[in-house]
Amino acid sequence: MLHTEEMRSRSIGTESPLNARPPTPELYVLRSSRMITPLIPAQNWTNLYVSWSPQGTYLATLHRQGVCLWAGTSWEMRQRFAHPLIKLIDFSPNDNYLVTWSHDPVVVPEGSQQGPNYFSFEDQGNNVAVWDIKTGHLLRTFLIESDDKKQLQWPALKWSADEKYVARVTPGQQISVYELPNMGLQAKKSLKIEGVVDFEWCPHGDKDKDEAEKAAKSGKPGKVKENMLAYWTPEVANQPARATVLNFPSRSVQRQKNLFNVSDVGQLFRTVSCNLLTPVLV
Repeated sequence: MLHTEEMRSRSIGTESPLNARPPTPELYVLRSSRMITPLIPAQNWTNLYVSWSPQGTYLATLHRQGVCLWAGTSWEMRQRFAHPLIKLIDFSPNDNYLVTWSHDPVVVPEGSQQGPNYFSFEDQGNNVAVWDIKTGHLLRTFLIESDDKKQLQWPALKWSADEKYVARVTPGQQISVYELPNMGLQAKKSLKIEGVVDFEWCPHGDKDKDEAEKAAKSGKPGKVKENMLAYWTPEVANQPARATVLNFPSRSVQRQKNLFNVSDVGQLFRTVSCNLLTPVLV
């Protein structure tokens, strides 16, 4: 059970609580209905906030020099990632990857420590990093631009449910999808979509998870099912807004639907499974 004095925001703006006093985390073990045991000291344990990974495997603490991941029965530090002045993090769905963001671009001074777990001179100027949690290796960095007038939408990178892909949108232009674990641009080209505003990956349902688990236990490859990606474009002049569902990686269009008097359908994609959304778009 984790208690913090304040909750962090999912986007950053001039009124962000990240500008406020850092929270004080307290972690307890609930051993019975009447017995709660403190597990982690509350003081000086993080400089900003703490965050659980989606599967509960890790607890992340943020510091001026980067992120530490804690796990195990006695909560030992399992991994650390050197990203100075970090402000936001995001885990992949199955706790295998970590994305970090800082408002300040990466700077690599002469004589800095080099290696797969550190920024190189090629990463200078970028502010988003993707890490392999198990190895601690830096996989790729990006520049996500924002200013004080516009909020940064977080997470800036969105994961497919099976962690095979992670994608980012360049509003009005394209969606770029990267393959894991090498983080290469899938098919070496982005999805060019004029006017694109936002997108979401289709979450996996219970049936998908059960089939994947059975295939893993049997050691036999199961039926390959494509991921689905839903995106939308807004109304322009006499053109209605449009929602589209793509199969991926084939990039074939599953469904398209014109939408009228719509300003934002992002919440629809986030709260409704694509398996349910697809028939609606017929």
